[in-house]
Amino acid sequence: MQTEFNLVTSTRYDPVNLVEGDRYWLLSYHVDRLRRAAGEHGWTNVKALTVDEVRLECERAVSEFIDADESTAFKIRILLTPTGILTATANATRPLLPLSHPSSGEIFDISLFDAGDATGSTAASNHPLAGQPYVSLYLDTEPTSPSIFTSTKTTNRKHYDDARKRAGIRPMTTASASSSAANHPEAHTLQSSDCDVLLYTPDLLISETTIRNVAFPRSSPSGAAIWLTPSPSTGCLPGVMRRYLLDQGRIQEAKHGELRKEDVTPGQLLLVFNGVEGVRIGRVAEIALNDGHT
Repeated sequence: MQTEFNLVTSTRYDPVNLVEGDRYWLLSYHVDRLRRAAGEHGWTNVKALTVDEVRLECERAVSEFIDADESTAFKIRILLTPTGILTATANATRPLLPLSHPSSGEIFDISLFDAGDATGSTAASNHPLAGQPYVSLYLDTEPTSPSIFTSTKTTNRKHYDDARKRAGIRPMTTASASSSAANHPEAHTLQSSDCDVLLYTPDLLISETTIRNVAFPRSSPSGAAIWLTPSPSTGCLPGVMRRYLLDQGRIQEAKHGELRKEDVTPGQLLLVFNGVEGVRIGRVAEIALNDGHT
């Protein structure tokens, strides 16, 4: 296991699509995540971070792109070392997809997911979700055990990289999908970030994907339709967008054992989300991406 690592969190800088009036998405959530993770790892040398301190470092990273358009959005990767050194790097990211803003109401309307694959070619052209690009999710072939490296976000990502390798998808640190992914019939229209792996624990409980949290459509005891996200007891990362959506009442936390691998079916639609992309539709792939030729 990797012995040297840093804490990491990634936010979106978007001068057009603000969240809570801020172009740096959920920055206070990111700072709180870093503080909590430092405590969990026993980093006693790390001083208390402030939002202003992190914002200043993010602004420095964005300012390096002097030729960027005023509307350019950035993914900002923030690193914190065990000794408390804070750094941020910015890279231009694609524009926010339709309906992906966390305040969008339509993407959380479960009734829109009832009429088959609303993102497919058979969807009516006037369907609110028609043409919405989805994330193709490949159910992992091996479990991922919960650990402090799944419940905190660090640069030790071997368990996630291994899952992506099993599916034939390059780690997110590389720019493109693997050759097997590029030649796959479902992958020819997808960017590498549009493919992901749905993870589960040795107890066969769904936890997350390699870079996103998830929520499944379910019925509450009262019969109301709700979005359920896996419990932290599965070892999933309590991501910042997950926390925000819980705070906003958009999703609810599942009870332990409520979301199981056996209930995942090909073609199933769900929500996936993180602090850079916002909220997207995930679709469970019909067949495994890795065909044995990677």
